[in-house]
Amino acid sequence: MKAQVLHEIGKLVYEDVCTPVPGEDEVLVKIKACGVCGSDIPRIFETGTYHFPTIPGHEMSGIVEDVGKNLDKSLIGKRAAVFPLIPCRKCECCEAGNYGQCKNYDYLGSRTNGGFAEYVVVPLWNLCFFNENLTFEEGAMIEPASVAAHALRLTGMDLQDNIVIFGAGPIGLLVAKWAKIYGASKIMLVDIDSRKLEFARALGFEHICNPKDIDSVGWIKSETTFGADLIIEGTGAGIALEQAIESVRDFGTILLLGNPMGNTTISKNKHSLILRKQLTIKGSWNTYYAKFPKNEWEMSVHAMESKTLKVADLITHKVNLADLNIALNMILNKTDFYCKVMVINN
Repeated sequence: MKAQVLHEIGKLVYEDVCTPVPGEDEVLVKIKACGVCGSDIPRIFETGTYHFPTIPGHEMSGIVEDVGKNLDKSLIGKRAAVFPLIPCRKCECCEAGNYGQCKNYDYLGSRTNGGFAEYVVVPLWNLCFFNENLTFEEGAMIEPASVAAHALRLTGMDLQDNIVIFGAGPIGLLVAKWAKIYGASKIMLVDIDSRKLEFARALGFEHICNPKDIDSVGWIKSETTFGADLIIEGTGAGIALEQAIESVRDFGTILLLGNPMGNTTISKNKHSLILRKQLTIKGSWNTYYAKFPKNEWEMSVHAMESKTLKVADLITHKVNLADLNIALNMILNKTDFYCKVMVINN
């Protein structure tokens, strides 16, 4: 098969590799679409994967092409997204169904071969099936949609809450879409990239702020009565966290979603505000995939199949697998505006 193989940091090669063969309880998935995640850029160009060579990519969907000998052949032809985390099922977190916190997990696209290829082998358990109401490109958006849903659900958001989202990239916009579904009173987006904010406005989000042009703390306070009920910090920037602490209301919640850009420090004054306001600060990681109390992937599929959650409008670029490097360099060098870049296998 053809695949984009990372041989060393910065060296992604489009080449022929052996098509994987499913084990007894595994399936072979013909990949039809795989999204480029923001984490793929540093993984390919800065940090590398856990070993070389590795095929990156973890936001994928496709068709079951073949199954292992222990599985039912009727699975062949079914459409599915792939939950990329393969848990050990032995640690205390796995026993509780918190697979995102597994102590000895495998992961498609970073620890084992992922979705920037024509085929991938995964355990049957990792398949999240969807019907023909969704395109394969939408199916590949189930992973980021579930990450956004997980973050919002952790906050305990209530009806009519005012929510601020720092970062108007794909995840931030998906959080905004979920917040609208969950009944937020006002959804405010903060970003230093004016193109992202205009893209958000075109999607129907009117309350936007660029801290380069206006004091975001003052703006948030002017848009709310007591400050924001809830703030999602999706940039990983320390300055955004400080602004969140200052602009959230007393007894409000700040959820940390963005991977840190570097060491994070806060001033003595902002530290004091956390105490005085009695703030709740939470972290969010991955998604909840266990059946009970709610599988967030299945929740995303239901919302997307019913058209309650629309995700296709976030896809700004579609590229063939062979042209992935062109798209990655566009993202790395910011030569064009993009939201979600999708790799397509015909």
